Amino acid sequence: MQESEAIRAKWSWSVPTHAALAAASRCSPIVEIGAGNGHWANLLRKCGADVVAYDTPCWSGAYAADEEASPASIADGAKLMGKREEGVEEGGPERAAEHPARALLLSWPDYQGRGSYSTQCLAAYTGETLLLLGEWRGRTLGSSTPELGEDGQAFAPGFQRAVEAQFELSEEHRLPSWPLFVDSLTIWRRRGGLA
Repeated sequence: MQESEAIRAKWSWSVPTHAALAAASRCSPIVEIGAGNGHWANLLRKCGADVVAYDTPCWSGAYAADEEASPASIADGAKLMGKREEGVEEGGPERAAEHPARALLLSWPDYQGRGSYSTQCLAAYTGETLLLLGEWRGRTLGSSTPELGEDGQAFAPGFQRAVEAQFELSEEHRLPSWPLFVDSLTIWRRRGGLA
């Protein structure tokens, strides 16, 4: 398990596929918040997508401010990803407000399914399309392994409820998964939106 965590930190928590990259590219232009090392952003650019990518350099307790507490295993100021690829600018959830005309891409923003990073991104975003990489309630191993949680380990439960209330699922692409995860790219369109 530790080996897969080191590989995920170096490359990506979600394993890209040609089909998922093609589907996400069709939603271009894209803003990725919490881009980590920029692996997905750079692959999407190679597919012809217009992508602006942001991430914060370290974990901040400010992302544990809401209902789901931060995992105790992450210290304030801890680095979360490996070396950044070119094209990732510094910025957090607040940057989503600057890009309402872009689809918002989030990949595993809430470590262990807890915290408020994703909720803060959603609160700032006024656009029409969400691209979400990670686990989602009802699509995890949590029903058979309770310690993993039925809501998954990528998005806080409050964020999932907010997305399901404000957006409709329009596409899902199953991804190869690291051990103990069930990963997908899901594409959501805002209810009553123009998209």
